[in-house]
Amino acid sequence: MTATDIKTFVKKVPFEPFTVVMSNNERYDVHHPEMLLVGYTMLALGLSKPRDPDPIADQFVWLSLDHVLKIEPLGLSAQSK
Repeated sequence: MTATDIKTFVKKVPFEPFTVVMSNNERYDVHHPEMLLVGYTMLALGLSKPRDPDPIADQFVWLSLDHVLKIEPLGLSAQSK
Protein backbone atom coordinates (compact mmCIF):
# COMPACT_ATOMS: atom_id res chain seq x y z
CA MET A 1 0.00 0.00 0.00
CA THR A 2 1.09 3.57 -0.55
CA ALA A 3 1.03 6.53 1.80
CA THR A 4 -1.78 7.99 -0.32
CA ASP A 5 -3.86 4.81 0.16
CA ILE A 6 -3.47 5.06 3.94
CA LYS A 7 -4.26 8.80 3.96
CA THR A 8 -7.60 8.02 2.30
CA PHE A 9 -8.63 6.04 5.38
CA VAL A 10 -7.21 8.56 7.86
CA LYS A 11 -8.95 11.57 6.26
CA LYS A 12 -12.36 9.92 5.78
CA VAL A 13 -15.19 12.08 7.18
CA PRO A 14 -16.63 10.93 9.43
CA PHE A 15 -13.62 8.90 10.51
CA GLU A 16 -14.22 5.15 10.63
CA PRO A 17 -11.83 3.07 12.76
CA PHE A 18 -9.81 0.54 10.79
CA THR A 19 -7.25 -2.24 11.16
CA VAL A 20 -3.83 -2.24 9.51
CA VAL A 21 -2.98 -5.83 8.54
CA MET A 22 0.72 -6.56 8.10
CA SER A 23 2.36 -9.22 5.90
CA ASN A 24 3.29 -11.23 9.04
CA ASN A 25 -0.42 -11.22 10.08
CA GLU A 26 0.09 -8.68 12.88
CA ARG A 27 -2.94 -6.40 13.18
CA TYR A 28 -3.07 -2.85 14.51
CA ASP A 29 -6.37 -1.12 15.24
CA VAL A 30 -6.58 2.61 14.54
CA HIS A 31 -9.38 4.12 16.65
CA HIS A 32 -8.43 7.78 16.27
CA PRO A 33 -6.95 9.47 13.17
CA GLU A 34 -4.59 11.61 15.24
CA MET A 35 -2.84 8.44 16.47
CA LEU A 36 -1.43 7.62 13.01
CA LEU A 37 1.35 9.56 11.33
CA VAL A 38 1.82 8.69 7.66
CA GLY A 39 5.22 9.01 6.01
CA TYR A 40 6.42 8.11 2.52
CA THR A 41 7.72 4.69 3.61
CA MET A 42 6.66 4.27 7.25
CA LEU A 43 3.68 4.62 9.57
CA ALA A 44 4.06 5.74 13.17
CA LEU A 45 1.12 4.40 15.17
CA GLY A 46 0.43 5.53 18.70
CA LEU A 47 -1.13 2.77 20.80
CA SER A 48 -3.65 3.72 23.45
CA LYS A 49 -6.69 2.23 25.12
CA PRO A 50 -9.30 1.54 22.37
CA ARG A 51 -12.19 3.41 23.95
CA ASP A 52 -10.22 6.30 25.41
CA PRO A 53 -12.22 9.45 24.48
CA ASP A 54 -9.07 11.59 24.66
CA PRO A 55 -6.37 9.24 23.34
CA ILE A 56 -2.84 9.53 24.60
CA ALA A 57 -0.27 7.08 23.28
CA ASP A 58 1.25 4.64 25.77
CA GLN A 59 3.73 3.46 23.13
CA PHE A 60 4.50 3.81 19.43
CA VAL A 61 5.11 1.24 16.72
CA TRP A 62 6.81 1.89 13.39
CA LEU A 63 5.31 0.02 10.44
CA SER A 64 6.90 -0.25 7.01
CA LEU A 65 4.48 0.51 4.18
CA ASP A 66 6.19 -2.30 2.23
CA HIS A 67 4.70 -4.74 4.73
CA VAL A 68 1.17 -3.33 4.98
CA LEU A 69 -0.92 -6.06 3.39
CA LYS A 70 -4.32 -4.38 3.63
CA ILE A 71 -6.62 -2.06 5.55
CA GLU A 72 -9.91 -3.37 6.91
CA PRO A 73 -12.77 -1.45 8.49
CA LEU A 74 -12.59 -2.23 12.20
CA GLY A 75 -16.06 -3.79 12.15
CA LEU A 76 -14.89 -6.48 9.69
CA SER A 77 -11.79 -7.43 11.65
CA ALA A 78 -13.75 -7.61 14.91
CA GLN A 79 -16.25 -10.01 13.31
CA SER A 80 -13.53 -12.35 12.03
CA LYS A 81 -11.94 -12.84 15.49
